[in-house]
Amino acid sequence: MTMRLTRKIVAIVVVLGVGGRCKGPCDSPIYCQGELLHAVQMARLFADDKTFVDKPTLKPEAQVLAAFARIGGANASRPALEQFVAENFGQEGSELRAVDVGGELAASPGFLERVVNPVVRAFGREVHGYWGQLIREQDTTRLCAGCVSSMLPLARRFVVPGGRFRETYYWDTYFALEGMLRSGLVDLSKSSIGDLLDLVDMYGFVPNGARVYYLDRSQPPVLTLMVKLYYEFTHDVEFV
Repeated sequence: MTMRLTRKIVAIVVVLGVGGRCKGPCDSPIYCQGELLHAVQMARLFADDKTFVDKPTLKPEAQVLAAFARIGGANASRPALEQFVAENFGQEGSELRAVDVGGELAASPGFLERVVNPVVRAFGREVHGYWGQLIREQDTTRLCAGCVSSMLPLARRFVVPGGRFRETYYWDTYFALEGMLRSGLVDLSKSSIGDLLDLVDMYGFVPNGARVYYLDRSQPPVLTLMVKLYYEFTHDVEFV
C-alpha cells in the first residue's frame, strides 16, 4: 500500500469517524447507528438487511434498549438476539396499511382504447390493475406510546414500488406519476406530490425514500417536474 493511498484512507476515516464510530444517517440508536443495530445486522438474522430496519418496535424505545443491554448488548449471542427481536419488534411494514381506491380506479382507462394491438392492450390493462396492490397510507394507531419506527411521517396516500420496498421513493414517484395520471388516479397523484412537499418542509429536501435511514441522501431533483407534469395534465392552478 502506497503512502498516498494510506493518507487517503486515514482522511476518510477522520471525516466519517465520530468518536471512533461512523456517523449514521440519523440519530436513532435502533435504525441508524449504535450497538443494537450493529449486533442484529452482523448476526445475519434475516436474509435481507432491510427487514430488521423496517420493523417498528413493540415497546417504547427506552425499554427496547434496556432489553438489549440485559442480553449482553454488543456481546449478545445469536439465539439471544433472535429472541430479543421477536419480543421487541413487530412485522416489517406493519405501520402501513393498504388502501382500497375503489371507484377511483377505472376498469379500463381511456388511453387503452386507443391501443390497436389487442395483445398490447390486454397487457396494459393487466398492468393498470396493479395500482390496487401498491397504494398505502401510514397507520401509527397500532404503535404503542413511545414505540418507534423507521418510517418518516406521511400524512397522505402514496404508491410503493412493491416487494421489499414498503415506502415511497423519490424519483420512483415521478415515474409512477406518469402512470397514475393516465390511469385516472388524479387525487392519488396530488397526494403523492403533497407527501414529498411535506418532506421538504420537514427536512429541507426529499430523501431517497421515506425512512430515517435515507436521511443522508436524495435522488435526482424531479419534484418540480412532478408538479409540472401534474399541472399539464390537470390544469389545477390552485394546487400549483
